[in-house]
Amino acid sequence: MVVGSGKTHTMMGEQGSEIEKGLVPRLCQELFDSISEDTQAQYTINISYLEIYNEEIADLLNPGKNENLQLREHPELGFVF
Repeated sequence: MVVGSGKTHTMMGEQGSEIEKGLVPRLCQELFDSISEDTQAQYTINISYLEIYNEEIADLLNPGKNENLQLREHPELGFVF
């Protein structure tokens, strides 16, 4: 029996299951569906997927680049690392 708070399952869901998709796959699908409907515009998408654990930040999309990552809040850009 696995005991946890369900954060990972909530974010990622069950792979291969349309019903059990998590927030990240649903958000990405909706984003790309919306973009594909608009053929007149160009888009640039920047995605960060970070894990903050024990006050350390890990970039889950680029695991080899996790040295000294710091999260800061910019007045205009919001949170940046």
